[in-house]
Amino acid sequence: MGMGGRDGERGSALIFTLLVLMTLTLLAAALLTMAQYETRMAFYQYRETAAFYLAEAGLQKMSAHLSADPYHREDISISWDGGGKTEVNIEEEGNYLRVFSRGEKEGVQRSLVALLEVVDHTAFVDAGGTIMCAGDFNIIPPDAGNGFPRIEGGVLCPGEVNIPEQVDIPIDPREFTFPEMADPELYRQELKGQVLTPEELAGRGELSGFIHVDGDVELLDRGDSIAGSAVLIIAGQLIVRESAALEGDFVILATGGIDLIGTTRVKGLLYTPGVFSCSGVGDGYIMGKIWAGGGVNLQGEITIKEYAGDKKDLLLGLPPTLVAEKMWYRHKRSFIVP
Repeated sequence: MGMGGRDGERGSALIFTLLVLMTLTLLAAALLTMAQYETRMAFYQYRETAAFYLAEAGLQKMSAHLSADPYHREDISISWDGGGKTEVNIEEEGNYLRVFSRGEKEGVQRSLVALLEVVDHTAFVDAGGTIMCAGDFNIIPPDAGNGFPRIEGGVLCPGEVNIPEQVDIPIDPREFTFPEMADPELYRQELKGQVLTPEELAGRGELSGFIHVDGDVELLDRGDSIAGSAVLIIAGQLIVRESAALEGDFVILATGGIDLIGTTRVKGLLYTPGVFSCSGVGDGYIMGKIWAGGGVNLQGEITIKEYAGDKKDLLLGLPPTLVAEKMWYRHKRSFIVP
């Protein structure tokens, strides 16, 4: 083979080698570019995730403020020690509060929006009287041989008052804001506890914790009597008849009204947006607070008096302020060039 053939082979090998080197160089450059891109993306995702959690921390911070003070309406600004910041804005929207929280970490922002429902239970115990009546207040004249109700601590009632001349009860006619009860379903979701039917509740002698009941509760005879120390949330009426008894430490929130005709010995809080009626004889008593949105009817020798201890103890574990998320969602994220 001549010199020209060998030179051609060497030239072909050189070209092939250059092509291989060029391909490897381009591949290395592509891999390097991809690695740099993935590094930047990983760093961006880290900042994005951190910004999300900073925004979530802002919602939790505002929720904590509302739990301590249900009337808190100030915006919050936080600069974190590890870098990043959070801005939280709050505004009223009907019966709810809309909270907008923006977290920022090294140029990346994430935002969250939450709709909160705030239920203030401290209003139940902070009022001045023993009975808070948003409707009419009536004391029904007794049957022969029975006396009148005894009320200590006064009655707050801006409505019509009908009481016999023999009864001397301090009536405060000033207007007040009647606290709204939350939806019973909200209590069920947030406070957990037991869910009982009216039939399952009747006859329980050692009630405790949070108990949710759907429907009217009618305790009709001695075997239906209930006792214990519990928070009863009743989506309906509570009716206690003559031979049945209601005895113990109770918070009772009944949406449809409370009618106590049987034996009543209760320390705690009785609340209804409906009518509260009580007929008592002998040593029956209610020590605590009564709230009635639809009016109050009293008859017999029931004694209604102030609770001697710390009024907040009347809540029996019911949180002073219940802050519940009705909804929350992620807001569109944005990238800020440092």
